[in-house]
Amino acid sequence: MTHIAVLLAALPTGTGSFMLAEFHDREAALTGRVVLASTVHSIATISLYLAFAPG
Repeated sequence: MTHIAVLLAALPTGTGSFMLAEFHDREAALTGRVVLASTVHSIATISLYLAFAPG
C-alpha cells in the first residue's frame, strides 16, 4: 500500500486545474506552467522511484 500511495503522490498536476483557471479567467498561464513542470518532473521522479523501489 505504501508503494501505491507514493506513486499516486508522484503523479503530475491534473489538467482540470488549468481548465478551471481558464474558465474563470484566473492565472491560466501560471497554471499551465505548473502542469507542464509537474509533468516533466514526474517523468524523472517516477522513473527513479520505480528503479530503486524494493519489490
